[in-house]
Amino acid sequence: MATHDELVEAVKFPFTARAKEIAEEAGFSFDNPNEVVLETAKMRVLSAVKPSVRFRLGESVSETGLVVELLSFPVAKIFVSLAHDYTLSKKFAQSESDRLRRNLQLSGDPSLYKKLAAEIGIKLVNGKVRFTDYLRALPNKKLVNTDMDGGFIPVDDALLVELIANTFKSRILSEHSKPTKLPKIFQIYTKEIKDEINVVSYEQDFGSLNVDAFPPCIKALIAEARSGKDMPHQNRFVLSTFLVNVGMPTEQIVKVFSATPNFNQKKTRYYVEYSAGKKGSNVKYTPPSCKKMQYYGLCRNKDSLCQRVGHPLSYYAMKKKSSGGVR
Repeated sequence: MATHDELVEAVKFPFTARAKEIAEEAGFSFDNPNEVVLETAKMRVLSAVKPSVRFRLGESVSETGLVVELLSFPVAKIFVSLAHDYTLSKKFAQSESDRLRRNLQLSGDPSLYKKLAAEIGIKLVNGKVRFTDYLRALPNKKLVNTDMDGGFIPVDDALLVELIANTFKSRILSEHSKPTKLPKIFQIYTKEIKDEINVVSYEQDFGSLNVDAFPPCIKALIAEARSGKDMPHQNRFVLSTFLVNVGMPTEQIVKVFSATPNFNQKKTRYYVEYSAGKKGSNVKYTPPSCKKMQYYGLCRNKDSLCQRVGHPLSYYAMKKKSSGGVR
């Protein structure tokens, strides 16, 4: 079982052997993927191309949150690979490289630099690196004014950080491996990513709350939460993210879940604040699109307006506009 410190390091440096071990121990299933991991991976990709998408890693106080952040890296790479967009691939690789560089610089630990250099395949010999490895990591650098001794180049801490970050970038760009069979949900997410790169996100101020304007699927989930029966994690995620986005206060959302078995007020509040981007990676999650709701079997009691929208928040905005007021 990984310690908290090991999880934080794995999130910051996901290419290490220990990070991969922890990811495997987490038991992520590509056949039945966790919705929170998929959403986090999606925001990770979007943050590389949309400055408005804020995304931080390694700051979660929850071990579960850290595992989600760690697993988001391989899933994000799959989304980028499925998109078949070289510009997106380059921006994603650059974003991950920049994040790694910042984490290395913030650590200020030369011993960590050397450890990670070895992990990523940079061989140091008496504080020097072979010029071929140097050029592979920094292809645009010129050797004209570089000190070289017998085919080796002296490396200080700053240069070693650059070599690690750029080697990581090159590795991301060259890796295209993914499971041979992926469920349809991966294609749905990939399409959403490509669509959202060119459109305004669903995040907006919906004004005063109008519960009567909630879509039928959300009303069904509220009824499920209040029934006293066990509520699957995925259903909780959908309901929580919807209520967060329409502006329901945290304490009121917590009360919605109070009838569920084994209710824990402290844990539920943390989960709601995590969904709102107030905890963990600072990502404010949006509820799944209608296509994803259908895929998960959560599209319920469709009405005529459902036929005209593609997202529960779009339903709410249209229904609220037509009815108006607080109810």
